[in-house]
Amino acid sequence: MNRINRWIITLVACIASMSAWGQGGDASKLIINEIQVSNIDQYMDPSFNYGGWIELYNPTDELIYLTGLYLAESQENLTQFKLPNGMGTIPANGFRVIWFDHNSAQGSYSSAAIRQVNFKLDCDGGTIYLSDKTGELITSVTYPE
Repeated sequence: MNRINRWIITLVACIASMSAWGQGGDASKLIINEIQVSNIDQYMDPSFNYGGWIELYNPTDELIYLTGLYLAESQENLTQFKLPNGMGTIPANGFRVIWFDHNSAQGSYSSAAIRQVNFKLDCDGGTIYLSDKTGELITSVTYPE
């Protein structure tokens, strides 16, 4: 095999791996493994306050992209909040904290909370739902008061 043929084969292999790289892992494997509803003064959120949070765990061997997934507090509206561009990724076998806004339950949210879910976790208990990019349920967790 001459040098040009080897170069072409290498180039094709690189292009194929780059297109696969952008796909990410299977988001349906994500697990909601921790919930902090009443964060009084333990962990500061991106808007420099103490909002509630959940932690997602990626048990796979691949990076998973969060952009476009949904979080909801009602099974009737699984597409309540779409995770925005720039929400990040979860590395293989890694964790990611997702922050919830802490402001008015009537919908007056902080402008500094652009990387946070725009609803509060209910201190009286509830269920949090995680759905894929098509709105199909991935997982849910019911938490107590």
